[in-house]
Amino acid sequence: MSILQRSISTQQDSSNPIQKMAFEPVHCYVAGRIQPKVENDSIAHALKLLMQGESGQELSAKALYPILCLAEHRHLAREVEWQLVIDDMVAYEIKPSSESCLDELIASLRPSVLPSDAHIAVGQLSDAPIDFEQPPKLLCHHIMHKSRDFLVSGISEALKKYASSEKCDQDLLTNQVLEAILSHTHNLGINDAERALNYVCWNYPDIYAVAYKMLKGGFENDSQDPQGFTLEDIFYESYPLQGQQQIYQIVFEFKGNSSDLRSRWYCRVDASADYPTLQHGMKRYYG
Repeated sequence: MSILQRSISTQQDSSNPIQKMAFEPVHCYVAGRIQPKVENDSIAHALKLLMQGESGQELSAKALYPILCLAEHRHLAREVEWQLVIDDMVAYEIKPSSESCLDELIASLRPSVLPSDAHIAVGQLSDAPIDFEQPPKLLCHHIMHKSRDFLVSGISEALKKYASSEKCDQDLLTNQVLEAILSHTHNLGINDAERALNYVCWNYPDIYAVAYKMLKGGFENDSQDPQGFTLEDIFYESYPLQGQQQIYQIVFEFKGNSSDLRSRWYCRVDASADYPTLQHGMKRYYG
């Protein structure tokens, strides 16, 4: 069963994004890794001839990048199939909507891109019929590289607002905060709530700063636990005063490690347009 089919099987009501495709476009904001694929034998042969005679070399991202980044090989780049991989599964077949998007796809193959990095694909599902035996087609408008190191540096800056005198434990931040939150972005990003969640997880470092501070014991004049709080859940809810906008509250729930204390924080995201935006920063949640 494909990753899309697994997702849709749990959404059989009228809010199902696939059911709405006949009426309106389904926008996507999804995180994964870009993977090139060459199916055409003649294109594969031409690419291997350009690899300085190394005919046995695989058409990997590392091997393809030096060739595809050159203007004289643009015609070959257009013949490459592009895939977005989530959790080692092909989630989407990406169709670039412009030459600039094709440039971004080629750039995603750079050797400087680390395995821990991610790429955000922004676009909309193709109106082609859904075939659950094959990944759906994503008409992509923009590919954004998200460096894990850059995200960590942003978190370190955000921590100054919440724990200005505290030195950051990088191992604790990476292993118990960063990974726990980013695991929630392993979704297809085909509804507004998922798009909002994916946006804050990759663009708003304050959520990690708060989670780190909670793990270290909590905040003064608020819930405190000497052994800290563990992030138990992240959920989203529609903001009741949104009007015509699609606004979601992303709620982070923590539980004390040596007590039954619970604490919730939230931020608010406007997912009305193709590109979600932060509407309200992290605050305590009392709902």
